Amino acid sequence: MRGLVFSFSLLGAVFVASSVHGGVAERVKTEGALRCGSTERPGLAEPDLAAPVGNVQWLGLNVEMCRAIAIAVLGPAGRFEFHRYETQKDYDAVSQGTDAVFFLTASEIIAQNLSAKLIPGPTVYYETHALMVKANSAAHRLEDLKGARICFVIGSGAQRSLESFFEARQLAFLRLAFSEEHEMADAYRAGRCDAVAEEVTALARLRLQEGVKADRVLPQPLAVFPVMVCTAIADGQWAAIAAWTLHTLIRADIHEGSWRADGAKALAIDGAGLGLGQGWQKQIIDTLGGYGDMYRRTLGDQSIYGLARGLNAPSLEGGLFAAPYSE
Repeated sequence: MRGLVFSFSLLGAVFVASSVHGGVAERVKTEGALRCGSTERPGLAEPDLAAPVGNVQWLGLNVEMCRAIAIAVLGPAGRFEFHRYETQKDYDAVSQGTDAVFFLTASEIIAQNLSAKLIPGPTVYYETHALMVKANSAAHRLEDLKGARICFVIGSGAQRSLESFFEARQLAFLRLAFSEEHEMADAYRAGRCDAVAEEVTALARLRLQEGVKADRVLPQPLAVFPVMVCTAIADGQWAAIAAWTLHTLIRADIHEGSWRADGAKALAIDGAGLGLGQGWQKQIIDTLGGYGDMYRRTLGDQSIYGLARGLNAPSLEGGLFAAPYSE
């Protein structure tokens, strides 16, 4: 899909000036809007196909996280703008500081030579490379696909994870490589592949198509990697705002009991030292709910994808999410 990329002229100079005089938070307040971007992933950041032609709107967990940070800094009515990183020109917006928040994986940061420019913040989503098989397939574990025909996009992260997993276990398989994702999907639907390797979110989108809806994503992952909330390396205060916003959303899922608070009280962060207004955490939760609410709307049972929380569930429920503890 081809999405709209916002272009902001002269903001490189504005970014440098604001870094010296008050930092990113002050720049966001002055401009009255927060700018975020990420690579496109189903359920995390994707164009709203129902939006009017010529008015690209973005949906997904990353988008809601961007809105949460905008609320923290600008209040419930705070504006935000979101766009996709796809071309080299798009990534220039990261290195030049045009945007304030970036949702990226470590592979994307390293590939674009941004490791010295960004602070890799907390995880907003754990993505998984996995294999999907037909509903009637006899395969229930990855090892059951020894000798199988497996489709993948050549040079993709999913191919690297696939090759690594099968090599480590000395499992041979027949490689069917494609240069485009839609070509791979066509081959899989036509029965040319016994399995297809992709990110779980991409497989969830593929399962929306006719003839694939009953197919199964094998629960055993090829690899797991985080999509992180990243910020410019020069502004620690802004990194703290982004991190505490995400931790607030995660901690908001805690239910009140005799020994613990809930909602904004579950992780009370004094925003004064961060340049945030009183009650900033409550404003976020009252507007968006907690992380669980955001997940359900974008990826879970209230979305078209219906993905279970899995690794993105709280640690007490078998997932990997654990916000900093506070009485």
